[in-house]
Amino acid sequence: MLRTILFLLLAYLPDLLSAQTCLHTGLSKKFDFKITRVDIRKPNDTSLFGEKRISVEIYNKSDKRSFQSISFKSGELYDDFKNCINDRSLITGKNKDAEVGDNDYGDIIVADVNFDGIEDLAIKDRWIGNIGAGYRFYLQTPQGFKQNKYLTEEVVFFPWLLKPKSHLLITTVSPTPGTTIRTYGYNAINKKWRKVGERFVYHDTNIDNILKKLKK
Repeated sequence: MLRTILFLLLAYLPDLLSAQTCLHTGLSKKFDFKITRVDIRKPNDTSLFGEKRISVEIYNKSDKRSFQSISFKSGELYDDFKNCINDRSLITGKNKDAEVGDNDYGDIIVADVNFDGIEDLAIKDRWIGNIGAGYRFYLQTPQGFKQNKYLTEEVVFFPWLLKPKSHLLITTVSPTPGTTIRTYGYNAINKKWRKVGERFVYHDTNIDNILKKLKK
């Protein structure tokens, strides 16, 4: 019995020592989120980022009971999930207007991305070259939060703009020498997205005026 306990301690001690936990209570009207990052493998000559395990525990605000657990591994995260204030909510307004760099809208974001009036999740899971942060998107269903493949694999970036009335989400990606603006439309009947527009704007043009028009 003692040998078993020692074995388990030795097996999990590195994880425990390298774990970082953050509690996010101001992002949702219904849920609280506890995120734990564990460094599984440190960066080395063959792995620039190493490997991390990200675990998200979701609790009901009302009774503090566990609602759902989400966990995934990533070999494309750096110092993410170490700063507990790097979050954002378009529902409660927390950090809504915080500055965005490299498409990094936060480690976890609560927003209604399919315009049904229900809170959804975006969780950072990778960095993509010199373009910025990519996200896993989870839509809230009666059975809990379910990962959406199209948003995660095709849209990738958190939207720069959500337009609920027209069911559009717009992303901006700005590697040198310009900005790519992509627009995706959501069909509330078949509950699917599709790309409805893409435009590349060089940095020497008046990008600010173009973005301002999109907000109208």
